[in-house]
Amino acid sequence: MASEASWIEAVGAFIDYVKMRHIWVLLMTESETDLVRRKAHLYRSQSIDVFPGGIVFELAVLSNAVERTFEALARLGFTAVELSENIVPLVLDEKLAHLKRAKAGGLKVLFEVGEKYPTDIFDVDLAAREIDALRNAGCDLVILEKS
Repeated sequence: MASEASWIEAVGAFIDYVKMRHIWVLLMTESETDLVRRKAHLYRSQSIDVFPGGIVFELAVLSNAVERTFEALARLGFTAVELSENIVPLVLDEKLAHLKRAKAGGLKVLFEVGEKYPTDIFDVDLAAREIDALRNAGCDLVILEKS
């Protein structure tokens, strides 16, 4: 971890966000010695926002535990959350409601718009409307997924 700390000190000013892979986030513990918690703390010490991959959010949606998940993420040291819809399709009103919940919990929001493996033609106008609505509702960053 010492070499990682040196690396983060050297390049941290150029990094806005670090994504923690979902498997590590799902296996985290409340212990202060947990590796993922220590890494999150290291990144935050250099003003880098830390967020879990969108699968964590989508599992929360499927488990009807979105608000509880956002609370746990903030408690575990995350400063942001990725909202996505690779597994769980969401209508715009649902996206905006989840965005507002995350922001109310003190988390920055990155929203992933689009599909990894699209089966339909990409609707540019719909994507533009959704991106505008998300940004107007306070989304910090919109990521356009392969579409």
